[in-house]
Amino acid sequence: MTERPSGNVLRFVGLALAVIGALWLALSGLCVAAMLISMLSDMGVTQEVVVYSIGILIVSGISAAMAYGVFIVGRGLWTST
Repeated sequence: MTERPSGNVLRFVGLALAVIGALWLALSGLCVAAMLISMLSDMGVTQEVVVYSIGILIVSGISAAMAYGVFIVGRGLWTST
């Protein structure tokens, strides 16, 4: 009774995932840039800012890696036949 989804449905889901992944990646990069710029403009370059910046980059790196994974999965589904 269960049918495998047609190729068009898989391609549409792949396109949606690729777009979501690309937007997620772009917005997480913009968020990190805004946080770092605002922190540097308020506090200047101090030891405390360096420690916070490393934490921000680690958390955003994890988010960017997940976004890239979603993009790759979506691209794989989108280009599949």
